[in-house]
Amino acid sequence: GFIALLEDDIEKAAALFTASLDLLQALQEHRLIPLTVYGLGNLARLRKDYPLSVQLYRQSLKNILDVEAKVEMPDRIEGIAMIYQQQDHLECAVRLFGASHSLRKAIGIPIPAVARSEYDASIKALRTRLGGEAFATLWDDGKKMRFEQILTLAFEGHLAD
Repeated sequence: GFIALLEDDIEKAAALFTASLDLLQALQEHRLIPLTVYGLGNLARLRKDYPLSVQLYRQSLKNILDVEAKVEMPDRIEGIAMIYQQQDHLECAVRLFGASHSLRKAIGIPIPAVARSEYDASIKALRTRLGGEAFATLWDDGKKMRFEQILTLAFEGHLAD
């Protein structure tokens, strides 16, 4: 599915992700389900179905927590941040990007090369819309967030007290 997405073959990607999810669920292959759900989230985002996309990203994040695959968390958090950005929840988006940056640094996982240009474009657009100083403050806020705060912001769209 991911290769089909890279080739801009949306329909093929949809068919492959759906078939993969059906097979993985039938086999009860819980460690691979989050990746497929994440792929479906990417597909929904590209189709501009933001409510479905954020739902799928959140489901993938929940699945990751269930199987303790935290190394995959930054991708999901960045996906949710991109949806927040599209929905003009810019402060939430920047905080999540900052939090994801901090998580990536802590676990030593770089942004995948195939995602780098989209990531950089999102960051640049947010910095432009908010201004450098506001962006930096929100980014730093995100980098300092506790794990529970990151999850609350990702799942509910606001910060926990």
